[in-house]
Amino acid sequence: MRDDRHEGAADRAALLAILRTSPPGRATSGAVHAKDSRGPTGRGRFLAVMAGMVALLFACALGGLMVGSVSIPAGTALSIVLNWLSGGWLMSADWREAHEIIIV
Repeated sequence: MRDDRHEGAADRAALLAILRTSPPGRATSGAVHAKDSRGPTGRGRFLAVMAGMVALLFACALGGLMVGSVSIPAGTALSIVLNWLSGGWLMSADWREAHEIIIV
């Protein structure tokens, strides 16, 4: 029984040694990294993709507001949304009240 424990401990120690080594192509944990592989270009790309997705979402939402049984032009829909978000102080209402009811 004592031999089995010793073998198990040796196996665990060998496994831990393998797990503690760094993967190929990576610096060890004690080394100073010169530059993160993602770096500013990775972050900039991420922000650009997110900005594009937000713009696409906004365009789809505006398009969804315009589609329906009543045709509302994009400029009017955008004006109504901006006016509603600002609390009505941003611009004077120069659209039909029915359009505002539909949009809001």
